[in-house]
Formats: sequence, structure tokens, C-alpha cells
Amino acid sequence: MGNTLAAAFETIRREVGFDMLTRLPHPENLRYQRQVEIQTMHRLGMTLADIVGNQDSDDLHYAAHVVRRYFGDALGIEPAPEFMSDVPRFLMAPGTRTSNRTDPQELAQHLEQLALPHEDVICLVSTKLGLLQKLLHLSDAEINYLKLAYAVSSQHARIHSLSCCIAMALDHISVLDDAHQARAIAVLLGIPPDDVSKMLAPPCRLKALRFLDTVQTNGTRNLRAAFVLTDEFIDLLESNFKSHTALLQAIMEPEIDLDLRYDEEIPIGHLYEDWPKPLAEAFECAVLSRPLKSHHIDTLVRWYTGGYKLHPAQYTPLAGRISVEGVRDAIKQAAFDCCIADGALDGFALMRALYVAATTICQRSNPTNTTEMY
Repeated sequence: MGNTLAAAFETIRREVGFDMLTRLPHPENLRYQRQVEIQTMHRLGMTLADIVGNQDSDDLHYAAHVVRRYFGDALGIEPAPEFMSDVPRFLMAPGTRTSNRTDPQELAQHLEQLALPHEDVICLVSTKLGLLQKLLHLSDAEINYLKLAYAVSSQHARIHSLSCCIAMALDHISVLDDAHQARAIAVLLGIPPDDVSKMLAPPCRLKALRFLDTVQTNGTRNLRAAFVLTDEFIDLLESNFKSHTALLQAIMEPEIDLDLRYDEEIPIGHLYEDWPKPLAEAFECAVLSRPLKSHHIDTLVRWYTGGYKLHPAQYTPLAGRISVEGVRDAIKQAAFDCCIADGALDGFALMRALYVAATTICQRSNPTNTTEMY
């Protein structure tokens, strides 16, 4: 029985591509996450009016309620109930006002008098972020962004209830457009909005490197969705590597995307339930081993770069010569090379990487064919 169970675990690790069953979070990583969360919740409570904008918005009061519960008795005001109403927010009719409302100005006044703990937490995650900044020439703004995203994305056990954590507070704040998102992120990070817009402008290298989860950040329009890391990047931050070379190689490791694997027991229609139709069509080609067309490649490039646009005809020579994984990994390679060289990720770098990847795939599938692609 013991050997059978061990074999089952080994099969899961090998096929799924990551180990979520036996690894436990390091205590110092948890302390670091909590420190970042405390600082961010304090700044959020102090600047809610600037982030939300509408003083009478439900977003403002729901987020304020989460911040109030997070700090609890330390604020010196009456403790807030766990929930603002007996009915979850998503089930309430639009415009319904709840009785348990929190005055954001009063909350900011109490937070201003609150003494926050100041400690330098040295842990694997903080050290790894500093190392990545050095090796990939990332800006201070990008590192601070990833630091906050780690606190939001990490699924480790929290001291506070999940109903009053930073992820829940940001989840209540709707994002109106890209400009509003940039302003809100700028306030949380304490940097100019122009720096945020530049950092996230397509092609965004944090998304191209697969540090930021494109699935979340290109979809749901709330502030939490802007701070979601990929599982692979979280695993990278929390893992030990024997050398800088090993760390850089781990960044470029191919991902295991279960949505691109054929499973006769799962209907292909689930792709259209989980993804936007243009992306689902591209994924369907991968699952059924069909060649990608130029508009599929265009959709994938936009998805994995945060919205970088070229005319679909630009990808015509690549049609049928590159896979979904090939597009994703080529974009990552382009971003990686630009970061190592301390250069900007642009359309030329993307197209060059895509053509190199397509040529390599063609040579592997038919080594005797030396016909040029263009």
C-alpha cells in the first residue's frame, strides 16, 4: 500500500508539473507576506477616497469594512461585524444600502494614529525579488508591484480571516478603465501614475515573462485582478536554487497547461465556458492538434503580452508553423532576452522570437526541408 501511494504522488508531481501536496510555507515567508499586507491595508484605508473616487460608492464602504475588520481593536473604534449584511454582495439588488457602513474619513483618522510594526524580514521571497531585479534589470516600480502581488496571490494560511484580507479588500474595488487602474495602483505603491502606465503598457514584460497571470489581469475588472501572480512564479519565488544560472533556467522552464491537453472524458466545450471565444478557438486547435491560423496567433500574442496589437496579416507566414505553446514560450523568450540585455520589449523582438520558434519547430518536424518561411 505504501509503495502504491508513493507511486501515485510521484505520478501527480510528474504529470501536473508542480508539487502542491507536500511543501509547507516557510515561516519567514509568511512573516514577509503579513508585513506587506499590513502596510498595504494601512495605505489602502488612508487613501480609499482617492482609489475609489466616489465617496458614496458601495465599493468604498465594502472595502472600508474589510480594512476596519483587519485592524480590529487596534483602531480604538467599535468592532465591525464579520459581514456588512446577511446577504452576499453579489446577490443584492443594485443600489441596496446596508446598515453596517464605515465612514472612510473616520477610518483614515484612526489609521493615521495607528503605530505599524517596522521590521526588516529577510526571507527567501524578498531575497529572490532582489536577485531578480538585479539579473533581469527590473525597475523599483516592477519589484514593488510584484511584492504586493505576492501578498495578494499567495494561498498560504493567513492569521486573519479570508473575509478581511488584502485580496478581499481589493476584490470589492471595481476598475472603470485602464486609467483608473493605473491611478489606483499608483496610490497603493506610492509612485506616479505614468510609471504604472509605462510598466503595464503592452507589450508588458511582466506578463510576457509569465510572472503576472494574464488570465486574471486581462479579464475581471476589479483591483484584485491586477495583482495576481502565476502559480509558476510563486513557486519560483519560494524555491531554492543553487546558482543564478539555475534560477534563470527555471524562469524559462516550459509550463504545463492542462487546458491544452486532450482528455476524452472532458468535452471541448469547457474551453468556451472558461475563456473568451477567440482564445478558446486557439486552445481548441491545440487540444485537437489543428494548425493555428493568423488570427489565432494574433489573439495569443495579445493575450500573453497584455494587449499588444498588430494586424493579423502580419502573422500569415507563421500560420500552421507554430503551436499555442510555441507562441507563449517565444513571447517569454523575447521578454527574457530583452530583460537580460536591459532593453525594451517591442514588436520587433516579439516577431523575431516568433519566427525563430516557428523555424525551429519546422526543422524538428521535417529536418530535410530547408525552405524559407518568407
